[in-house]
Amino acid sequence: MPRARAGPRPGKLGQDYLPDRPGTAASVTRGLAVSVGGLVAPFLGLIADAHGPPGVLLALCPIPFLGAALALLLSEPTGD
Repeated sequence: MPRARAGPRPGKLGQDYLPDRPGTAASVTRGLAVSVGGLVAPFLGLIADAHGPPGVLLALCPIPFLGAALALLLSEPTGD
């Protein structure tokens, strides 16, 4: 069964914004994702301790909508 995955897409978007520096774009994109995950994980752990796994999943439900709202703020890459 094929699975959807977000593999290279975020890195590609970063490279579109920094076409002359693909390594920097990939590093910033990956680093930001790991950093945000590391900052959020303890809070999800507190929610899990208090409410169990369903509480964590419920807390994560708004994340896709937040991502979509933030994506609307992005401008088109120049593609130089």
